[in-house]
This record gives sequence, C-alpha cells and structure tokens, in this order.
Amino acid sequence: MVYDVTKIKLIHFLADTELHNRLPVQLILNPTIQNPHRREQALDWATKPYQFFEILEIMTKRAGYDHPPDFYNVAKISLQNYTNLHNSNYQISWDIAIKCIIALKLDYLDASLLMGIGGYNFDWVDKKDLIIIYCLMHNIFDWYTIKSLLHDLADYNLS
Repeated sequence: MVYDVTKIKLIHFLADTELHNRLPVQLILNPTIQNPHRREQALDWATKPYQFFEILEIMTKRAGYDHPPDFYNVAKISLQNYTNLHNSNYQISWDIAIKCIIALKLDYLDASLLMGIGGYNFDWVDKKDLIIIYCLMHNIFDWYTIKSLLHDLADYNLS
C-alpha cells in the first residue's frame, strides 16, 4: 500500500514540469543557506579537482561507515567495483554513482556534488533522474522501492 501511494505521488511529481523549473535552485540553496559549513564544503568540492573516491570516502565516514565492506555491501557494489573507484582513470557508471548516493542517504546538494565529480548531472527532463530526485527529496532510500519505481515508471533497471 505504501508503495502504491508513493508511486501515485511520484506520477504527479513527474507531470509537474513547472515545478521542475524552479525546484533545482531551491533544493541546492536551502541546506547551504542554513549551514555555513555545508556551504563552504560544497563550494570547495565544486571548485577543486577532487576525485570521486576522495569525496566518497569523506561521505562514507560522515555517514558512519567505518569499514569499506560495510559501505559497499549496503551500496550493492562488488568489491571489484569498489576497488576500481580508487583508480582516477576509472569512469564511474551512473548506476554506481546512484548506488553510492542511496547507500549514503544523501540530500540533493551532496548527491549533485557527488554526481558532478563522477561526471554526471541530474537531468530534470529524464524520468529516471526525476525519480531519484523525488526519492532524495522525500528521504526514500529503500532499494526495493527505488528499483521498483525506476522499473515501473521509467522502464529502467538499476542493476
């Protein structure tokens, strides 16, 4: 029943393109205005040449993952993929970036920063991105729910 309600609300969110035009700025500015430390950190991460793994490591520690297996198991990432993230020449896939974001339970600001460092941006006209954005906005971090919403509404299978 909860999934069905979430799905209906998400369908309305996907249809509200006027909301999509003004929401990105609000989602980024609200947390940074309220917290000067986050604003400084976000500016630092956005303006310096960090590697994906450097920021990921900071975020995993902040989220309370003390040991790498604790994180990559929750993120549903193989040890090999996790090890590849340490390589600066490794191109992170969209799926792995999203898995990291979900496992870390990031808000939109931190998720956008991590995606950007990984070479991606949220696209406000792409259904799969909008589904992820909706989940971030509403603190939905349950794998089954997210995978089901992506499958049912965007015909996308998060591996």
